[in-house]
Amino acid sequence: MNHTPADAALASFEIDDTLTGGTAVFNNQASGVFNINAALDNSFAYYTTGVGTFNNYGQLNKNLNGAPASIGFVPVLNNQPGGSINLNSGTLMLFGSNTYSAGSTFSAASGSTLQFAGGTQTFNGNASVTGTGATVLFSGGTINTAAANDFSILNNNAWSVTGGTVNLSAGNLTNFASPVSLTGGTLNLNTGNAHSFNAGLTFGNNDFNATDNLTVPLGQTLAISGAAGAGTLRGSGSLNTVGPSTVSTGGVWLTTKTWNNDGAITFTGSNA
Repeated sequence: MNHTPADAALASFEIDDTLTGGTAVFNNQASGVFNINAALDNSFAYYTTGVGTFNNYGQLNKNLNGAPASIGFVPVLNNQPGGSINLNSGTLMLFGSNTYSAGSTFSAASGSTLQFAGGTQTFNGNASVTGTGATVLFSGGTINTAAANDFSILNNNAWSVTGGTVNLSAGNLTNFASPVSLTGGTLNLNTGNAHSFNAGLTFGNNDFNATDNLTVPLGQTLAISGAAGAGTLRGSGSLNTVGPSTVSTGGVWLTTKTWNNDGAITFTGSNA
């Protein structure tokens, strides 16, 4: 593809393999429906130099289950005002430098996995990412959220940061009902709200900077492990542990952070 097609006349455009990009632009218009029914999750791929662009004004649906591809090349994805991305099943891995405009929606169904794997993902205005029963994985790239975003998918589902830089400032982020794991990369949590990790927090080789106050409540555990000096808890927000905490292997650096402990902290491992 080396031109700019438009699919306003198509009720549905289905592919079973890959969309090659290069410098091509594909516009999925407001009445367009683009169904990804591929077995692999790098269904938008380019195999030439340059990056194609997919502008979504209509519906973009990821449907069939499939194991995530070990590598993937993905064009720029712009979810435009009024555009909706629906992760209905399987795993959707996003690698491009993508923009989600105000008025756009992104939903993930129960049992699906949404993975931010590379590039710069920018959520503007009141762009939303919602869903219940899904899993969210931040494994690479940079994620930028805005105060007006609806990022409630993290309130309701298990999520983890294993790589990249995640900047969370969405104002509707409050308490986390499912397990949270921070084992790599960087998380900046600056929403102006307090947060309770109501299913526990696992912390490892992550740089966790929070200006928000954090609580691990009674009955839940803060589990810290990782390479020596690789994990850092910092930021002006306090860390409050009411439940038990375990610190093993290399431990963690506490930098410009106040930790208020009302539970039992147990140090284990060869360095205890």
